[in-house]
Amino acid sequence: MPSFYVDLRAPGWAEPNDIPIEFDSLEAAYLDACASIPGVINDLLSEKRDLTGCAFEIRAGTGELLMKVPFTEPVPWRPRPAAGVDTPRAVKPSPQPEFREAHSTPEAVSHLVEALEAQCRALQMQIEVQRDLDAQARSRSVEALARSYELLRVPVYRLFGEIASKS
Repeated sequence: MPSFYVDLRAPGWAEPNDIPIEFDSLEAAYLDACASIPGVINDLLSEKRDLTGCAFEIRAGTGELLMKVPFTEPVPWRPRPAAGVDTPRAVKPSPQPEFREAHSTPEAVSHLVEALEAQCRALQMQIEVQRDLDAQARSRSVEALARSYELLRVPVYRLFGEIASKS
C-alpha cells in the first residue's frame, strides 16, 4: 500500500507532516484530505488563524509533491452557533480533474446532468425575473425623466408664482 505525506500549508506558515500515512491510492489520500478540511477549518478558526491560501499538499513517500488540495471556500471568522441551532452542512469539495474520470459511471453522469439542468432552469427563471424588474425600473426612470422635462419647460417665474400663491 503506498504511503503519502499530507502537509498543511498557507502563505507565511506550514505544518509539515513527517509521518507517512498509508492510503490505497492518491485518490484515497485526496478524498481523506477533503473530508478533513471542515475539522481543520474549525481548529484554525478557534486559533484565530488566517485561512487565506490554506491548502493540503500531498507528497509521495519519496517527498515529491503530487497534489495541492486548497481550502477553496472563503470562510470568515464567526462565533460558533448556540446549541440546538441548525447550521448548513459543509459542501463536499468537487474532485480534482484527474479524479473525475473515476466517478464517470453512466448513473453518476446522468445524475450530474439532471442536477445541472435543474440549476440552468433555476438560473433562467432568475434571469427572467431580473429582466422584468429591470424593465419596470427603466419604465419608471423614463416616466420620471419625462416629468422632469415637463417641469423644466415651465417658465421659472410661473413655478415661483404658484409656490408663492400656495403659501
